[in-house]
Formats: sequence, C-alpha cells, structure tokens
Amino acid sequence: MNITKERVKKEIVETVVYGILGMLIALSFYWALKFALHTSTPMIAVISYSMVPTFTRGDVLIVRGVPPSEIKEGDIIVFYPPGINYPIVHRVTRAWKEGNRYYYSTRGDANIGTLVVERKIPYEWVEGKVVCIKGKPIVIPRIGYVKIVVMEAITGKRIG
Repeated sequence: MNITKERVKKEIVETVVYGILGMLIALSFYWALKFALHTSTPMIAVISYSMVPTFTRGDVLIVRGVPPSEIKEGDIIVFYPPGINYPIVHRVTRAWKEGNRYYYSTRGDANIGTLVVERKIPYEWVEGKVVCIKGKPIVIPRIGYVKIVVMEAITGKRIG
C-alpha cells in the first residue's frame, strides 16, 4: 500500500473539517434546545446521588423553563443557589406564593428527614423543571460523567 504525503494531508484536513462540523452541529442543537425549552441550560448532568433511585450521578436530564405558577408539589426542578457553581436537582415538596413572589421547598428523593430540605427557594434561582413524558422524567443515563470528570479535573476537587 502506497500512502503519499498528499493523501495523508487530505485525511488530516478531512478529519479536522468533520470535527469542526460535528462541534457546530452539536452547538446548533444545544442552542435550538435553549430556544425551544425556554431555558439557558436545557441539559443538566446530575452530579450527586441525592435523587436515587429516580436519577443517579452522571445522568443527563432535559430541563424546560416554566412560569413560576407551573411548578407544583412533586415536580423535579433544577436550581442554582447563590455561591454554588453547580445545579441542584430536587423534588418540590411545597410550592407557595408570598405577595408577588413564588417560593419552593425541595428535597432529594434519597434524602431522608427534614434536615436536608431546602426550605425557601425563590423562583429566581430556578432554571426550570425536568421534562417528563407520561409522568416519567427523560433521562439519558450516565453520559454526564464526561462533564463531571472534566469539571473535577479542572477544579481539582470533587463536585456535588
């Protein structure tokens, strides 16, 4: 088999072009999801075990932005408390309104007792609620580990 320099160069150029096209397609898909689902983060990697058995660390969830009045007890929401750089995914245990503001209490399905309940989460922290089909959340198992491993390598510490 005779491999010429021109053939090698052509293969390298094709590989780079396909790689760039693949990234552009993935980014376009992500931006389309952001627009369609009304949220800045339409896909979330679960980073803890607090929602076992519903989700586990590394699962990826689809999230949809909703008005505050659409979040009810039993829904699973994603929120970012101040000072925490990763999303919290928990089930709403209570939803209420004070004046013009909406609030939620949440707990992870695996968290037992009241010591681990977030008691007053304002709607402003909420990114959205997990998309369900026929009452079952859409889960892409384990592919979020890629993000988790990269984030932990960059920060040098375990997240979640």
